[in-house]
Formats: sequence, C-alpha cells, structure tokens
Amino acid sequence: MRTLCVAGVYPWPAEDGYRLRLANMLRALADLGEVDFLCVTRAPLRDVPPPPFGMRVGMFHGEQITNAAYLFRWARSGLPRSQVKRSYRAANQSARRWLNGPYDLAYLSHISSWTTHRDLLDDLPVILDLDNLEHLTLRAARRSRPASTDPAVWLRWTMRQPADRLDERRMELLQLAAAASVDAVTLCSALDVERSDMRNAVVVGNGYDRVAEPPAQRSGARMLFVGALGYPPNADAVRWFARDVLPLIRRHVPDATFRVVGGGESAVSEVAGLAGVEIAGRVADLQQELDSAVIEVVPLRSGSGTRLKVIEALANRLPMASTRLGVEGIDVADRSHVLIGDSAEQLAAVCVELIGDVPLRRRLAAAGEALWDDRYRWSVMRDALATLAERVVEQRR
Repeated sequence: MRTLCVAGVYPWPAEDGYRLRLANMLRALADLGEVDFLCVTRAPLRDVPPPPFGMRVGMFHGEQITNAAYLFRWARSGLPRSQVKRSYRAANQSARRWLNGPYDLAYLSHISSWTTHRDLLDDLPVILDLDNLEHLTLRAARRSRPASTDPAVWLRWTMRQPADRLDERRMELLQLAAAASVDAVTLCSALDVERSDMRNAVVVGNGYDRVAEPPAQRSGARMLFVGALGYPPNADAVRWFARDVLPLIRRHVPDATFRVVGGGESAVSEVAGLAGVEIAGRVADLQQELDSAVIEVVPLRSGSGTRLKVIEALANRLPMASTRLGVEGIDVADRSHVLIGDSAEQLAAVCVELIGDVPLRRRLAAAGEALWDDRYRWSVMRDALATLAERVVEQRR
C-alpha cells in the first residue's frame, strides 16, 4: 500500500500529545507500505530530525496575509477564522509538483489539511483524522468566562462573542462537509463519535508507551500538570487552578506545590509568581517530572477529544485529580481510577484527599495501570488505524 499523509506539523521530536498521535499514525501506515509525508506548516521549519521510518518527506509552508485580506476572506469564505489566516496557494502548487503517485490512500491529519489541501487528492480514498471536534472546543472556550476582574478583559470577551459564536457554527458545518466527502473519519473516543453526527466516524484513540518503571512509592505534595501551554484550554486550566484551586489546597496542605510542564509558558506567565506555583516550561526529562509528583491534576474546563496526559498518568501509576471534562472520552470511573471535582472547591477537596491518603493513591494507581495496559497502548491504536486503512482501500476497489 502506498499512502499520502498530509499534516500541518512535523511530529519529530514528538514533544506533545498531537505530535505523539501523528507520529504513531504515520508509523502504522509505514508498516503497511510506502508513505509520502506532505508536511505543510504555517512557517518554515529548520534543523528538524529525519523521519524514523525512512519515508519521503516534502516540507512546504504557508504565507502570512494582511489583516485586511484576512478579514475579507473570513467574511466571504464561510470558514472559521482559524482556516483563513494564511495563504497556501503557492505551497499547494509546489506540493503538486512534489507528489509522486499513484497512491492507494490519503491520510489527512486535522480539519485544516482537508480545508487547504483537498484539491491535491484527486479521487483517492481518504481517512480524515479529526482528533478533536473543534466546534466543541470553540463552544467551551466561548462559554468560559474570564477569570480576570479587569473591565478591559471583560469588554474584549464580550465583543468577541458574536464572532466566536459564528466561528463555532462554521466549524461544525465545515467538519460535517469534510466528513461527507471522505471515506472515514477517526475520532479519539466513542463519546466524540456519538456526538459528531458523522456516519463514517470510527474510534482510533490516543495511547502511551511507558519508557520506565514508575516508582513504587510517592511522597510529598507536588501536583503536576503536563501539556502544551500554547493550547488555550490548557492555559485556561493552569490559570484557573493556580488562582482559584491551589490557594484552597494550601489552606490544608501548606507545602503543596503546582508544577506546570510544557512549552508555551508565556501564556501562563501571569500566574508564575503565585505562592506554590512552579512554571517549568519545556523540560529535558519528562519522566523525572512524572516520577517526582505525588498526583497529576487535569483541571480542564474546555476542549474536546481525549487528553494524552491522562493516559500518560495511568501508565505511570500517577494518581489523578481531574474535572469531568479533563477525563472525558477515556474509560475511567470516579473513585475507581481518578477523583473528580468540577468546581474549585470540589477539585481542591479531592486533591487534599489524594495527597493525604496513601492507600487511596495506591489503589487508584493500580487500577489505572491495569486499564492502560488493557486498552491504551499505542500498539492498540496503530493496529486500529491499519485495519481501517486496509478496509477503506479494499472498499474502493
């Protein structure tokens, strides 16, 4: 099988959840045969490592457009703002010359790959990996009220509401149109498949490959958050936990700390000086961070899909406190694999409980590890994509 893969990021090194997913999906397709990887990024990339599977890679990039052109395109195109910020006309022209078909299958990563590059696909069978239902992410972000009391922040939030509401609807329609035009859509959870209204949607979830044996015992009061902080739902989660939840925890556990690991730390710089908050940014050894924490916190209030950080914690026997949304789409149960609290008071209470109750932490950690071992290894997800790819190609013959 020869596959053309199209994505808007280069996944190596796989430093965040999206890149890890993309790298594993590419590996699954490379196991089936030749892969040409068309990587069309927002800006040029330099000094990237070679792909690990010996695949052919074409790297192109979009072009920034003026604000006036951007607003005109948004007003006239019927597309959400995220899809019209750059021009990819020249990149597509170069990419068409680079293509080396015929191909048996096209795999598109994220809605933007379909929006901007679908004309390159001719009549190929197509699998579109939506990963997240973006309109739900936009809806949750729109409904999330600012934590700041600054009137200017609230004014900007209020003024954005009409455009944000319009973009949410446009994104929903765009995803449905894309799904109707392709052979299969992959989503991260059965919950997302159910609420997608896409008849050709199937589950190919997120996974995790453990790289070291977790510690047998954990001590202290360090709470860990791992995630790309340039992703707005992650940044919102960190700010909310640091401002509203951590002070409640420290009333009962004065030495409790909240350590934040992930790139894009400038997005949460405003909470860096708060008591007990440690903004680590990117780290050289994530495993050390996982091993030195007593619990992981997943205080997500917006977003969709499934969080790799949750599966990572399960695999590393790291007990978790989360909002319900934070573990959405993953088969965990409250008080069996994780403790759930949605308000600041509830989340603080379960964090205090976990920090202080060693037998509870051990029980949750053991149950979480067993769940990961059974359902959430990357090999399971790669097999699911490979089976789907073979079925899609066969159905077109």
